[in-house]
Amino acid sequence: MGHQNAVVIPQGVLAKLMGCSVDTVQRAVRDLVAEKWISVVRLGRGKEAAYVVNDRVAWGQSRDQLRLSVFSAAVVADYEDQDEALLGHGDLRRIPTLYPGEQQLPAGPGEDPPSQPAIPGLEPDLPARQR
Repeated sequence: MGHQNAVVIPQGVLAKLMGCSVDTVQRAVRDLVAEKWISVVRLGRGKEAAYVVNDRVAWGQSRDQLRLSVFSAAVVADYEDQDEALLGHGDLRRIPTLYPGEQQLPAGPGEDPPSQPAIPGLEPDLPARQR
């Protein structure tokens, strides 16, 4: 779980990590929920879920008005569950990131600045130098 209060992990992967069966994981989750140690937040209509230690941190509204939950979670994915085409993706494009205090430096030949013709009747009244 790390520093977050939640983890998103398939029960099959959890069973593999713990060296037990999926049935054992399911019984353990039921026990933890019954004893109010964790809550299970469904991430859709399937079996995907986040296991949350303190749901008061996850839900910002009162219990009778729960609509959406936003929280940080550790996400555990198993290599064996991935599509082979996805794993062999090669080089992906990266989104440039600037950290605090950094500035972007222009590079390359550049382009002319964009220009837009004046709207008729609204030409700018700029001072001109006389020769």
